[in-house]
Amino acid sequence: MRIIYLVLISILLFSCKKDTKNPQGAIDHQKSTTLKTDQYKIEGAFKKFKDSTMVGLFINNDIVDSTYIINGKFQFEGDFTEITDARILVKKTDFFADFWIENGIITLKNESRNRLNTEILGGKVQTEENSLTEKIVAVSKKRDSIYKILSNPNTDLKIKNASNAYLKVIQEEEKQVCFSFLDTHPNSVVSMRLLNIFKGVWEKDIIRF
Repeated sequence: MRIIYLVLISILLFSCKKDTKNPQGAIDHQKSTTLKTDQYKIEGAFKKFKDSTMVGLFINNDIVDSTYIINGKFQFEGDFTEITDARILVKKTDFFADFWIENGIITLKNESRNRLNTEILGGKVQTEENSLTEKIVAVSKKRDSIYKILSNPNTDLKIKNASNAYLKVIQEEEKQVCFSFLDTHPNSVVSMRLLNIFKGVWEKDIIRF
C-alpha cells in the first residue's frame, strides 16, 4: 500500500524534524479523552521497542510529527481535515505500520516487532481496509508457500510445473478478492486506492464498473 523507500530516508527526515512530544509523556489510558469531530488521536502500543525510541508520523511521504515510545506506548493528536492514508515509522528500524487517518481514535498494537502482526483499529475506512487485508493475506500465504517450493533447487521438475500452474490459480484468486471488494465497496477510498495501484496491471474491460 505505499512507498517502501520511506524506510531508507526516515533517519534523515527524523533528524530534520523538531521533536513535538515530551519523551516523558507516556499515554495515560486511565484518563478519558473527548475529541471534537474535527480531530484525531493515534494511540500506539509497541511492546518490543526500548524507551525513548523515536517514531514518526508520515502523511503523503512527509513527516508531520514525531514522538517517543515510553513504556511501550506513544500517541499523536491532530486536526482532521480529510480521510488520508498515513504511515508510522520507528526510527533506526525497518518497522512501519500503514493505516487510515479518520476523525476519532485510532489504535495500533504490536507485540512482536513483526509488522504483519500489527493490529489496527479505527473508523469506517480502516474497518474496510482490515476486511480486504485479511482476505488478501490468506491468499498471499498460499502464494508464499508456492514460492518456497519453486525457489528450492532440489524440487522435482514435475512438482515445479504443477506449482507454477497452481500459482496462476492463486494469482487469479487474489484478483477476484480485489474485484469482490470493488463490487461491494464502489464508493470507498480503499477501492479508489486499489484501482490506482493496479490500473497498469488489470485490463480495463475486466473491471466491472
